[in-house]
Amino acid sequence: MDGLYIEDRIKESIALRESQFREFKSAYEGRPDEKIPRSLKCLKEDICRTLVAFANADGGTLLVGVEDDGTITGIPHDEKKIAILLDTYSDGIHKETPLSSVHAEALVYQSQRILFFSVDKSTTMIHQTSDGRCLKREDKNTIPVNFERLQFERREQISRQYDREFAYDVKLDALDIELVQRISNRISKTKMTPEKFLQFYDLADYSNGRIAISRAALLLFGKDTQRILTRMQVRIVRVPGTEFRTGRHYTVTSDDTVSGNIFELITSSWDLMRPFLVRTEMNPDALFVERVMYPEDACREALMNAIVHRDYSMEGKGVEVIVFDDRIEISSPGPLLSTIDIDDLRNLTGVHESRNTLIARILRECGYVREIGEGMRRIFELFKEADLVRPELESSKSTFKIMLRCKSVFSADDQRWLKGYSAYNLSREEMIILLLGKDGGLLSPNQIVARLNIVDWDIYRQVFQRAQCKGLIYNASKGGGRDRKRLKVRTPEIMERAYSELISSLQKVMFENSPSTNDLKKIKDYLGKDNPLNQEDIKMRNMLQELGFLNEAKFPTERLMGLWLGSKRDESKSFYSVEVKDKKKQESNPVDLYIGNLDYNTSEDEIRKLFLPEYKIRSVHIPIDYTTGNGRGFAF
Repeated sequence: MDGLYIEDRIKESIALRESQFREFKSAYEGRPDEKIPRSLKCLKEDICRTLVAFANADGGTLLVGVEDDGTITGIPHDEKKIAILLDTYSDGIHKETPLSSVHAEALVYQSQRILFFSVDKSTTMIHQTSDGRCLKREDKNTIPVNFERLQFERREQISRQYDREFAYDVKLDALDIELVQRISNRISKTKMTPEKFLQFYDLADYSNGRIAISRAALLLFGKDTQRILTRMQVRIVRVPGTEFRTGRHYTVTSDDTVSGNIFELITSSWDLMRPFLVRTEMNPDALFVERVMYPEDACREALMNAIVHRDYSMEGKGVEVIVFDDRIEISSPGPLLSTIDIDDLRNLTGVHESRNTLIARILRECGYVREIGEGMRRIFELFKEADLVRPELESSKSTFKIMLRCKSVFSADDQRWLKGYSAYNLSREEMIILLLGKDGGLLSPNQIVARLNIVDWDIYRQVFQRAQCKGLIYNASKGGGRDRKRLKVRTPEIMERAYSELISSLQKVMFENSPSTNDLKKIKDYLGKDNPLNQEDIKMRNMLQELGFLNEAKFPTERLMGLWLGSKRDESKSFYSVEVKDKKKQESNPVDLYIGNLDYNTSEDEIRKLFLPEYKIRSVHIPIDYTTGNGRGFAF
């Protein structure tokens, strides 16, 4: 059996650097060239504060004698003082909240004497330092918190302890060792064996020649979870309409359940849920297309939260996803922890705490979940960006539920109004400006800035210039300050007619590369003089790019080529004979792109081909699903 030694823990901790679960403390102070030993009092305070903060959060490891960057500088104090430091948590912690799960040890590592401390997450009480301070670890910081906020309720103790309990009757072969090794290879910096990896992350304990497996390890890596742990499953139900009916009115069209360990559940349940996020509709070009009804990343995050943070001690219940026509409801067993107020979640204060700390830690380290506490914020932000109503949260005595609605924040009348601009690739800011000027009145720049909730006038100018370039808004009068009402929005009727004329003009004028001045003149000649898309050359090129007819280098796109191929012009001038000669394009500043809705077997080469030759690709990253070995449906 491969036991994990204390040196292994130290090596891996230093390699992983400081985090919510790891802290380094130097035993020196002063300028770089004038370092002196820190006082015993300061070191004792640091140790006590850090251990209390770890115990009140998710547990962690403290190394004294190591700098923030991982450099080992050692302890300059004598044996007597080191003994005092090792025992400091016994008298530096409030006597009514003693720490009972601390491991403290002094040892020589890389020829330097250092101190090693580790403490588990406390599930029985809230801890304080000897001077009464209540602290908690958040990310890399130790911060003071309100004692009442951390009060425990008895009903939570079992759920908080569940993933840490050991299943002594279960052997190592109950785990998918290959999966353990893949995860270890992904997040370990020192290439640990599966046994050492499990011990380092407190998923197993080695003593007396045998290894004991925690429930967290079974939940994450178990091969036959349904035999050992009941209701390790996610049920996904499709209900037409907006109500769940029973009896003779029962209208469920699909009811599927997936089982397995947590990694398998994440993959399989997302595969089942993902198709329900889209709906087939007819677009303005009379083609049937799939319309994404919900932000994919937000739905994945909500499903992930339900699986990761559910109460696994409630073994008779599983996660349930019910898909209605107007919403998706995701329910997970167990209420919110008493330390988290549902209004704090709704107000996106960033409050968080993991019920299943070992599970959450592994999934965070290998990239399955975001920064701890950021998941709910991300869900709300994505719905806001998609102009959908805010998600709804409910917590009862036995269930936590999030409801995701595919309802626009815009009224039905507003949506009908905006539909008249559907050909113009409207941004969210442009939609807001158009609705602001819907009544036909004049607008001031300050009105637009206030409605868009922006403070940078450079951003306002960029938004206004794009909308003006498309002909959506114009200056009805010259001059005036930012308070003067001088801007006017063009109606959908005007813009639909303008777009129709533009399409007709583009079908009659073909060009190989970027449109020349003569090409633009021909297009303008076919446009009416009062057409708002009839603009000076530079603006017209930008307008054609904004509408998707030219690419970033101002060369014809496939959309424009499609117009030419479909036009009934002289066959001798068929576009089939036109070869687009792509010249060297100007390189813009590099940007990171998130690409969603991908097939799971999409390769890096396929993504590169998607963007080439129009863009220079520096790197492609496809997050891997460690259960299947395939992608996870998105890339960067």
